[in-house]
Amino acid sequence: MVISLLETVFITNIQCSSSNYPAVPRWLRLIVLDYLARLVHLYQPLGHQHGKSLEVKLQPDVANHTPFEEPPSTLPPMVEPILVELRQLCTDLEAIRTQIDKHFLGNENTSEWVHIGKVLDRLLFLLHIVFISVSFITIICVWSLWYRLVPGKY
Repeated sequence: MVISLLETVFITNIQCSSSNYPAVPRWLRLIVLDYLARLVHLYQPLGHQHGKSLEVKLQPDVANHTPFEEPPSTLPPMVEPILVELRQLCTDLEAIRTQIDKHFLGNENTSEWVHIGKVLDRLLFLLHIVFISVSFITIICVWSLWYRLVPGKY
């Protein structure tokens, strides 16, 4: 019972605190998500295999392009404030896009940790079932053997 309780605390910690963990190490991904997941028949959802998510490619990266050329000196004076405002808007949009990219990367890491928790949970559950079954069969065999050796008392 203590081992089962410790296993529950361990798996719950992995699944609930996974947003605080760094990216899954390669060796852990290989052992748990590749080999153990196949062993317990619990596969990763499509789009998250081997740490690769389905990516939606946006239009060419805004950060790699200068949105506006330097204004020629022949522009009317009221156009310059508009260009300054558009440049600021472009900078703000780049910051928003960076935050969204970080958010989706975090979701991928979190989903990998949650999947590791599920794989380990199923593996430990199966080991627990095997241990309980072997213990039950052993107790029945010992009881049966003891019952035959001591006749008439019960």
